[in-house]
Amino acid sequence: MRQTATKVVSLAALATTTTPGTRVVLSLTMPLGEWRGRAKRHRERVVELLGCEPEEAAKRRTDPKLNFIFQYYYGFKAKHLLHWSPGLGVDLEPGTDDDERLLAKRTFWRRSGSDGRLTLDPCYYRLKPSHVEALRSTRAILRATNREVWNCYGLHEWAMLYRSAPKKQDHLELRVSQKTIDDVVEAPGALRCTHFDAFRFFDDAAKPLNLHRDLGRDRQPFKEQRACVHYNMDLFKYALRLMPFIEAELLADALSVALQARTLDLRASPYDVRAWADPSEGGAMDPVPVETPAGRKLYTDLQADIVTQADPVRRRLASACDAILASIDSDSIDRSIDRGGKPALASSS
Repeated sequence: MRQTATKVVSLAALATTTTPGTRVVLSLTMPLGEWRGRAKRHRERVVELLGCEPEEAAKRRTDPKLNFIFQYYYGFKAKHLLHWSPGLGVDLEPGTDDDERLLAKRTFWRRSGSDGRLTLDPCYYRLKPSHVEALRSTRAILRATNREVWNCYGLHEWAMLYRSAPKKQDHLELRVSQKTIDDVVEAPGALRCTHFDAFRFFDDAAKPLNLHRDLGRDRQPFKEQRACVHYNMDLFKYALRLMPFIEAELLADALSVALQARTLDLRASPYDVRAWADPSEGGAMDPVPVETPAGRKLYTDLQADIVTQADPVRRRLASACDAILASIDSDSIDRSIDRGGKPALASSS
């Protein structure tokens, strides 16, 4: 009888091609060498995306791209971007204390089994009902299928500066006159913002000019749409919210989308941001002059590129929400959890 080879692979490696005739047995415990390597590559990628260590990036408060990531999306420690997780459903072979310090939000990990493997459990460190409700709201926003708007042209930044309103980035010079800003904002039907967290920063005089006036926190699932640059930036916020129950690589993917979207956001704004270009990227911060027909065509093309990058990230985040919520039914929120595991790892500092 023909012998069939057996190969044990981790969940993360299941998609890897195997030799024909090899029987694949799924292992839910990732070997130490594999997750140590993935954690290292994740750290390297985050540093590459930011151009420096996260804690250094967070200090660059005048950098209009980085200050958005670390000041607008507040409430997380910069160094935690370097922490790693395999996502829900994958146990880890135990490592050294130094290895385990690389793990994200260690209070959600417990030791189980005779080998002391590390198990990620959203019920082990009890989530508050408000946290669960935030997850449900996040899922609703990520699952939104509202009609795309391809002609907003990033004019939220213009509406924030309407009629000499104070600059949000007061260290940046304007590349256009105040009259040009006012003329663009006042053009009939120009303001078509669907994103509440952009709209709420409009100058008060500009808000009545917006086509969508019924924006609010509770309306987000009915207004958010995939072509919105700010909505795609917010994928980073939602990824932060879902850590450590998603792969850290997905967090890095969301960070990449946010940086790409913020770059277009700045280039299309009335600010002159050319001085903040990375020399290795050539003219990456040259203006996208949305006050002109050619600039609007360029904006739409770049907007479409962002959507292409963001769509799979958004779908993966939505699926992760489904998995997380399925694992924390309403009973598990209110009862004490006793799954026979050993104490959780010490919390991250």
